[in-house]
Amino acid sequence: MTPLPLNFDLVIVVTAVLVAWACGLLGLFLVLRREALLSDAISHAALPGIVAGYWVTGGSLATLPALVGAALSGLLTVGLTALLTRSGRVKADAALGLVFPALFAAGVIAVSLNYSQVHLDLDAVLYGEIAYTPFRTGWGGLPVAWLLLGGMLVLNALFVGGLFKELRLSTFDPGLARTLGFSPGLLGGALLTLVALTTVAAFDSVGAVLVVAFMIVPPATALLLTRSLRRALALTLAAGLGASVLGYAVALWLDASITGVIAGVLGVQFMLALVAQAWRARRVRGRAVLGG
Repeated sequence: MTPLPLNFDLVIVVTAVLVAWACGLLGLFLVLRREALLSDAISHAALPGIVAGYWVTGGSLATLPALVGAALSGLLTVGLTALLTRSGRVKADAALGLVFPALFAAGVIAVSLNYSQVHLDLDAVLYGEIAYTPFRTGWGGLPVAWLLLGGMLVLNALFVGGLFKELRLSTFDPGLARTLGFSPGLLGGALLTLVALTTVAAFDSVGAVLVVAFMIVPPATALLLTRSLRRALALTLAAGLGASVLGYAVALWLDASITGVIAGVLGVQFMLALVAQAWRARRVRGRAVLGG
C-alpha cells in the first residue's frame, strides 16, 4: 500500500487534537469525581511495567513491550486504588497517594538491583516528543500515533456517548444510581481503566506532561463557564482543539517547545475562563443589590 503524503505540520496538529479529545472526554468525569491526578499517578506507576517489559523480552529496548508493561502497571494502579477505596478505611485521594509511590519505588528498586548498567528508554515512553510523530508510520503510511490515539478516541467516545446518562447519574448521585439498578463501582472502574489505557497510549507521542494537561485543564476550564454537562463536554473538546492549533502556531513562531507552548495556552484559557466567571459572578451580585 502506497504511503499517504502527509504534511509535517498537519501530523503534529492532528496528533495533539486526538490526544486532547481522547483525554478530554474522560477527563471531564475525572475532574467531577475529584480523581483528576490519576493520569499523573499512572505516569509514575508505569515504571515497574516498563522494567517488566524489558525483562520479558530478554533485554530488548523496544518501545512496544515497554508501553504494554506501562499499560498493565496503569491498570494495576487503578485496581489497587479502587480496592483500597472500597475497603472504607482510606479515601480515594489517599489511596492513590499510597499506591503510585509504592509502585514507582518498586520499579526504582528493580532497576537498581538488576539493570543499573542498562539505559531503559523511559524518555521515549513517559516524556515523548510530539515533533517526532511524523517520522513513525504504520498501516497505510499513517502515523502510528494517529492509529493508536484514533482508536482510543473512538473507544472513549463510544463509552461516553453510550453511557452518558449512567455516567452523569453515577457521578453526581451514586446512591440514586444504585437504587435505579446501575453499578457506580462498575462504571467507575471502566472509566478508570480507559483513563489508564489512554494515558499510556499518549505517552509515547506527546509525553506525560501534555497528557495530564489535556486530561485536567480543558474540563476544569469548561466547568467554570457552564453547569450543563453536555455544554461542558463540548467546551472541553473546543478548548483542546483551540489549544492544539494555536499552541503549535505560537511554538513555531517562538521556535519553542511544542508541548510547553500548548500546555501554556491551556493555562491561559483557564485563566481567561476564571476571569470571565469572576466578572459574571460580580455582575450577578450587582444586579441582586440593585434589585434589592
